[in-house]
Amino acid sequence: MSRETDRLSQSEAKQHCKNAYNGTLAILSNSQRFADMRNCVMKRNKVKMTFWIGLSKRNTGFVWDDGTLFAEETAGLQWNKKQGESMCVTVNKFLKKWTFRRQEACSDHYRPICEYANC
Repeated sequence: MSRETDRLSQSEAKQHCKNAYNGTLAILSNSQRFADMRNCVMKRNKVKMTFWIGLSKRNTGFVWDDGTLFAEETAGLQWNKKQGESMCVTVNKFLKKWTFRRQEACSDHYRPICEYANC
């Protein structure tokens, strides 16, 4: 997982992960990947934070950037009750609770969580 960086739009975040780490936005498609990300982020951030991840809405539903279909029960997270209709998704941490959240706009600025080899 990457270190903190400036807040970026979703497309800028994807490009940042690619350019800085030869990686992608984090793909939290199973409980182990989610646990790894959570442990990494919790060490650095103790307050409310929102991060871009590699999940977006496509014709087939919500799909991770590696092509894996999203399964809420697999990742162990719940959707935030206040959901928009956006194609872009973030993961939000408030104290010890994590939720997925559809953002109002993919141009909103949040920090990315990058995934890359040897991290």
